[in-house]
Amino acid sequence: MPIFNVAYDKTTNIDELLSNLSLQNATVVKHLQNIRLLTVECSTAEHISALPGVIAVDADGDITPNLATDIWHKLRVCSSSLPMRDTYITKNLGDAVVVYLVDSGITLSEELNEATIENLYSFSDTYTDDINHGTALAALIAGKTLGVSPKCIVKNVKIAMNTTMPVSELLTAFDAILADHTTGVSVVNCSWVVAKNQILDLKIQELQDEGLIVVAAAGNDVLAANDFSPVGLDTVMGVAAADSFDRVINWGPSAGSNWGPEVDITAPGIDVSVLSNTGQIVESSGTSLAAAITSGAMAQFVKQHPTFTANQIKAEVISKGLHDLLFRNESIYGTTPNVLLRCPTPEAATIFDGTPPSIDAKKGVTTTVTIVHTDDVSEITINDIVINGTLRRCFDWVAITGNTLQFTPPADFPSAAYVVMYSGKNSSSQQISYGVMLVNVFTHDVAELSSGEKYFTVEENGVVIVKPASCVFYASCPNGNECFDDGKGGSCICSGGGCVDA
Repeated sequence: MPIFNVAYDKTTNIDELLSNLSLQNATVVKHLQNIRLLTVECSTAEHISALPGVIAVDADGDITPNLATDIWHKLRVCSSSLPMRDTYITKNLGDAVVVYLVDSGITLSEELNEATIENLYSFSDTYTDDINHGTALAALIAGKTLGVSPKCIVKNVKIAMNTTMPVSELLTAFDAILADHTTGVSVVNCSWVVAKNQILDLKIQELQDEGLIVVAAAGNDVLAANDFSPVGLDTVMGVAAADSFDRVINWGPSAGSNWGPEVDITAPGIDVSVLSNTGQIVESSGTSLAAAITSGAMAQFVKQHPTFTANQIKAEVISKGLHDLLFRNESIYGTTPNVLLRCPTPEAATIFDGTPPSIDAKKGVTTTVTIVHTDDVSEITINDIVINGTLRRCFDWVAITGNTLQFTPPADFPSAAYVVMYSGKNSSSQQISYGVMLVNVFTHDVAELSSGEKYFTVEENGVVIVKPASCVFYASCPNGNECFDDGKGGSCICSGGGCVDA
């Protein structure tokens, strides 16, 4: 039988309400007196809301509380400067690129239920996370809300963290990675440091020689990174941590990023939202987090440049980073490159390249224009537009196939310049850029202009464009007609339900 929650007022006579509910054949299954709520079973709640004292009735349906998250770390790595953009937009999401997570294991929860995670190696008989470290990193790499690259493949390589182990045990994990890796470039995330070890560094170099990019946390002791492995190895990608204000600062007593020329790049890592073993979102800091975020970004660069070597990918990430923006104590970090991580992010100015800002379309005739775009655009769509707070549907005489737009205005369509908005998406179906085009609708070809239609010419980017007198800015008439302002000193107004020059 359906179950309903019944909220009642604090002045309600509860005995009377219970009696009335009984008359409605409603059975009380729970009474929360402090918050004045009754949970009842009954076939229908149609008459309950009208009972004296009842202020609300609703079905006791299931709900799913969403985790409260702050994804500033994602917004920062896709923004060119502060303030950050409000949407996470990248050229891809690391689709099918492998990231080997060499850490404490991974405990699955809702945040990771859509991620592709494969168990590859464990020093013990389990792959779950015992210390709440690897789980946090996995979510930053591939989590559905926290993850930088949720479409990459995370391979779980569990080692003994925060405890002693023979170097040979760690090398066994690397051996498993080499046995699994076949062709192309993959990423190895090492969010830990150990005392400088020659043979460990030698074998890590061999990983890189086989097409594996090793991303290493700088360490959190504000010490020289060169004293540690693997970050002290020049060929790995060493990562320091910054906060949401681009500051490289301590996050606790003697807790801050290690420094030196071996630290190649800085990424968000201070006060970052991470996933706990219990499935909750908590806040944490450390270069481990910054390294995981960098590994996620690395996957995107690998996807974007499938023919690049591991060394070329590393160089590309550093090259595309944001240079000389970090605020830091130069007496400590002066030898550390001042580079902030940035994902391969499309810029609006480069998505649609060379598309004319305006075209001429003759009524009753199909005019075709090709949208020239970058290789990152996989889909172009026509969009509804909002002008002065009013939604304007795209015209039914505008069609798109692939990157070709076709305009066939009807013979009786009003002469004007109409705004058509289009947008591009990347291979991960993320909307990445908008473009706007003016379509000048004429009765005649431009070469055969009628004296009955008013036109003016403007020069845009060196091209002379002929336009109707009334265009561009909308005003609405009561009968639904739309009038425009040509932006050339005159204006078009609604008069008697029609558009006239003012």
